[in-house]
Amino acid sequence: MDVKPHKLNISDYRTVASLHCDHINQGFLATLGVPFLTLLYEVIDKDSQSILLVERLDHSILGFVTGTRGLGRIYKQLLLKPLRLIYSLKSCILPPSKIYKIIEIFLISKSSKISADLPRQELLSIVVNPAYQGQGYAENLFNALSSYFSAEGASSLRI
Repeated sequence: MDVKPHKLNISDYRTVASLHCDHINQGFLATLGVPFLTLLYEVIDKDSQSILLVERLDHSILGFVTGTRGLGRIYKQLLLKPLRLIYSLKSCILPPSKIYKIIEIFLISKSSKISADLPRQELLSIVVNPAYQGQGYAENLFNALSSYFSAEGASSLRI
């Protein structure tokens, strides 16, 4: 399993993005396409308060998990890369409803306050290629994420 420091490359981010699009395909983010998700997962991996862990088998990524202590930082990093962000979204010609949804996500994340009862640490996404499901990979990924946050002193995380 890959842990920080950042050992992933653009090809790895593309693979993670493809896994997301293929297997978390009911969510809004998947509708934005692999180029956008590639950028998103790169930003998550490089953010000091977030983590992207991958499970490999023979150098191939078969699953991943992401977590963060704050989505706002991730969105800010995306906005600080306007040309890459626009370029990543160009392939999915955005109808007004998608543009509205993107703006809504940014605004909600900026204005939302986490309840004092909830931990800041959050699981964002977890995917294992269906060909490898039922073999403990998702459990390994979840446990690695939990251990990462535990090392920071967190006793729990949000899902």
